[in-house]
Amino acid sequence: MPPAALKPGKGVSMLLYGLPGAGKTRLLGSASSILILRPPTDHTDSITPPATGVEEWVLDDWTSMLEAFQFIQQGGGKNYDWIALDSISLMQDFLLDDVLNDAIIRKPTRAVEKVKGVKTPEYGPDQGEYRVNMDRLRKWLGDMVGLAKSGMFNFAVTAHPFEWWDPVREIDVWSPWVQGKNMSPKTCGYMNIVAYMSATEKEDKERQETLLVDAEGFVGKDQYRCFPKLKSGRHGFINPTMGDIEAVLKKRAGARTRKTASKRRTRRK
Repeated sequence: MPPAALKPGKGVSMLLYGLPGAGKTRLLGSASSILILRPPTDHTDSITPPATGVEEWVLDDWTSMLEAFQFIQQGGGKNYDWIALDSISLMQDFLLDDVLNDAIIRKPTRAVEKVKGVKTPEYGPDQGEYRVNMDRLRKWLGDMVGLAKSGMFNFAVTAHPFEWWDPVREIDVWSPWVQGKNMSPKTCGYMNIVAYMSATEKEDKERQETLLVDAEGFVGKDQYRCFPKLKSGRHGFINPTMGDIEAVLKKRAGARTRKTASKRRTRRK
């Protein structure tokens, strides 16, 4: 294809990461129109009912991940302003177990007989299984970002943090936790926004949640340069809601407009 004029994406892709309990899921639940994809071990109990614009879909293997993607791709994604994977750090474990179980089916010697005839892995996943799982996850994320860029919905991913050594700056840096040598920076590269979320609770003071795109010692990103400047000099939000994020994104990136409940269709079961 020949060169073409710049064509900004119509939807936003955003990665939120932080320790468990920082408020990531509750933040997602503040959206007026969102579908949350999550593994069985994650929870949406922190979202205050009735949350009428929030739906969830519990996924636990690659078959269900692909079913969800096909539903979204074939028009289901247009029913929501946001679709979120909550969280990639926990989901990848279920997906890796699924890849390992497939390997055991192909090669039964990798399993041993346990109580009541249930076969379990004698050894953990090897490098091949990790690679297969990460390749599938990379493609799934890339395809979801592509649908978001086309304007079908805005896409959000949550993750836990992990610490790594930055040899250039010679400091410890916190980054979103995704398995694989290069998966964390690659996943960040897919996103328009990468923000770190933390919570503080002090005696005689209300809990405060902070979302920053430039927290010192943490990977962050704001391609639109739209997150507001705080008193600390950093950019982000104190006690954020999805409405706060949408408001600044609409000014710069044109995030999808919220829909009324009457215009939304319930996803198929």
